[in-house]
Amino acid sequence: MTVAGSAAHDRPVVDVAIIGAQKCGTTTLADLLGRHPQLCLATGKEAHLFDDAVVQRDGVDPARLEPFFAHRLPGQLLLDATPSYLYLPGCIEALLAHNPAVKVIVVLRPASERMISHHRHERRRGAERLPLPLALLAEPFRLRSNADPLGVGSSQRVASYRDRCRYSAQLSRLRDLMGVAQVHITTLAALAADPAGELVAMHRFLGVEPLPIADAPRLNAGDRPIEGVWPALLELATRREMDATATLLGWSVDRLRRTAGAAR
Repeated sequence: MTVAGSAAHDRPVVDVAIIGAQKCGTTTLADLLGRHPQLCLATGKEAHLFDDAVVQRDGVDPARLEPFFAHRLPGQLLLDATPSYLYLPGCIEALLAHNPAVKVIVVLRPASERMISHHRHERRRGAERLPLPLALLAEPFRLRSNADPLGVGSSQRVASYRDRCRYSAQLSRLRDLMGVAQVHITTLAALAADPAGELVAMHRFLGVEPLPIADAPRLNAGDRPIEGVWPALLELATRREMDATATLLGWSVDRLRRTAGAAR
């Protein structure tokens, strides 16, 4: 199977992007896809090229793109895995302006799990001081009061625990902009159950040789579970959105219902 990749262009371009959702296993997926010899993963995984106001206005400066893919080999497809692209404004438009033929991969998980994992992540890195219940109550005010979603440390980047879980609107917009053929959507649960099979399906989607990875890890469906009633309450609060997303994608509603634990 021949892959033109960025070698077909006068300059390197992003051919593939894992665009989200955040805290849905994108780091592990990027590592697994990056092992394929026909794919070149950006140094640092997240290039954060298209969630930048200057790039959205002026396009990608080749001098800025080059360091992320200096290790590329001829004919490889260039892969950027920046999960904020699905959620933050203007990213998909900028990605398409850069490469109209780009293919994107989206990984979803139940909103209750994603919110808990996101909040833990922000607490660990010191960006969030509020406990989860208060952070969720404060979220609408924080988002409304921030005028620059693309700014470093913006509320949209840090404190969008529930808003990022409004998958149906994000995916409807993505499909309106790109169409179905350029978009592959799966779930963290599917990756956890059959990582090798999911990778082969993605390889076929990307047009590279399907190569099962023998040592693909079985993704844990979760890190340390949260105790108490919060997972069940969050599941109830977000069930309508998860069911709407499943219906949009033609999935059974069970595919986005809460699983055991809360994953990274």
